[in-house]
Amino acid sequence: MLTSTAGTSAQLSRWWTRLPSPSLSVTNTWYGGAFNNGTFVIVGGGGTAGAYSTTGGLTWTGSTLPIASAQDVIYGADKFVAVGGASTGAYSTDGITWSSSVLPAAVAFNSVAYGASGYVAVGTNLLGNPTTTYVTSGDGISWTTRTFTNGAYSAITYGNGKYVAWTNAGTAYVSTDGITWTSSSGLTNNVYSVTYGNGYYVAASQLGTITWSTDGATWSTTSLYNTAFWDRVVFGNGRFIITGYESGGTTQALWSDTGTSQWYYSTMPTSATWIAPAYGTVASQPRWICAGYTGTPTSTIAISADGQTWS
Repeated sequence: MLTSTAGTSAQLSRWWTRLPSPSLSVTNTWYGGAFNNGTFVIVGGGGTAGAYSTTGGLTWTGSTLPIASAQDVIYGADKFVAVGGASTGAYSTDGITWSSSVLPAAVAFNSVAYGASGYVAVGTNLLGNPTTTYVTSGDGISWTTRTFTNGAYSAITYGNGKYVAWTNAGTAYVSTDGITWTSSSGLTNNVYSVTYGNGYYVAASQLGTITWSTDGATWSTTSLYNTAFWDRVVFGNGRFIITGYESGGTTQALWSDTGTSQWYYSTMPTSATWIAPAYGTVASQPRWICAGYTGTPTSTIAISADGQTWS
């Protein structure tokens, strides 16, 4: 179920004052975001440019990653880890200064997760076709090549003691160690992002569906009657946020406190491709950011204190 209302009275009680409009002068096609210890990081696929903010997402400073076309970034253990194409990764302890790592596989990595067994990164081959190859790492620097039973993995997350990975064909795989996997029917394809929170694994699909599961094995789905391609889902402070894009950009995002069948629209400050969200806490208060781009590209950034009202 999808509605354009602001939600129930209990949900309305979570509203905070609209934050000031943020500023982002670094240009890139932003694809991933992460947070740790007061620092937001965003990475992109248009080159080696990254950006970081130590001001709660209000102002941003450019950084350089030793990786072209970074597709995703995560914070785990003691560092940020970014992955992308051309078998090159990057890592940073502060989100400002980056070093390179070698991913020992010719894979266009588009998603990375961190859990009890370390980092796991998945993707397609360099032509965008299915591959059975993925990589794991205990420290985000030295990586080991692994093999799935089948390929085209587009998204991965970790939560409740399990890694959950999705294929483009609509199959979910579950692992407790990132090495041995069990398949399940995921019900939908074109999943580009999956996360865990509130006891649910939640996957966003570019086909306009949201799919969720309590165990990663049995899934349910709801259709969103909307033209946007829902590309990224993040969780924080009891709330799921989904962002995406459509032809010419979109001003819409979604939020839910359940992650299941009840979702609400929110409005982004401008029309853009919004696919680099992240959640963190600033001065002990919740904070969401989402980087976007338009055109050739022109970068933009949005922030929110509640995941509903964006500046």
